[in-house]
Amino acid sequence: MTLQAFFQANPRAALAFSGGVDSAYLLWAGRHWGCDLTAYYVRTAFQPEFEYEDARRLAEEVGVPLRVVEADILSVPLAAANGPDRCYHCKKKLFGLLLRERAANDGFSLIIDGTNASD
Repeated sequence: MTLQAFFQANPRAALAFSGGVDSAYLLWAGRHWGCDLTAYYVRTAFQPEFEYEDARRLAEEVGVPLRVVEADILSVPLAAANGPDRCYHCKKKLFGLLLRERAANDGFSLIIDGTNASD
């Protein structure tokens, strides 16, 4: 399935948006192929302000609404412990509780993200 076909088959989606290359491409592609897309940026203690500003600017330039979700990721003990699996626990919290609940409250049943095999 091509990305264009994916967005045609899924015309409405919430995007977990970091502002990085992978999620920025999905932001552009979704908008380009007519998807009703809302981007969700999660602010934690780990994101510097310039990354948020870049994400905000890019979403505005592409014409996709950006919702900001504040998260105290250090309240997740296994993420705060800074072990080798900290990213797993952080993402589990972000996707499982924060984004899924927030996106569902906004009427979305599909959440996409730019995770790829090298992540």
